[in-house]
Parts: sequence; structure tokens; C-alpha cells
Amino acid sequence: MTLEKLKRIAAAASSSAIILLVVLIAIMISQMTTIYGKKAKIDQLNEEIKQLEQQQEELNDNIDIWISEWKIEERARQLNYIFPDDK
Repeated sequence: MTLEKLKRIAAAASSSAIILLVVLIAIMISQMTTIYGKKAKIDQLNEEIKQLEQQQEELNDNIDIWISEWKIEERARQLNYIFPDDK
């Protein structure tokens, strides 16, 4: 092999390595932005889950209150008690 041919091979290898490095960095950046986007979505969904759980607790409390008031009214009517607005 001549010196000229070795220089061409070295230049081709160097440029190939640089192109490969640029492609790999671009893929890495793309993957990182995708990961950060997914993490943001996960955080948003976790916050929404917390809000929905809080709403569920409030609804369960309201149901318990309604059931207990209903039961009290039912028992009062069984005992022939009437409310002032009843006719």
C-alpha cells in the first residue's frame, strides 16, 4: 500500500466515525426529549389521579351523609314523626 492510499483510508474512517458519532448524538437527543415528554405526561397523570381520588373521597363522604340522613328520615317516618314542612 502506498502512503496516499493509507491517507485516504484514514480520512474515510475518520469521516465515517464522525458521521456515526453525529447520528448517535442525534438519536440520543431525540430519545432524551421523548423521555422528558413522557415523564411530564406521567407527572400530569399522577396529579390528575390525586385529584380524582380526592373527588372520590368527597363523593363517598357525601354518599355516607346522604345514606345516614336518609336512614334517619326513614326511621322517623316509621315512628310517625313528621317534619314541619310535611303535610
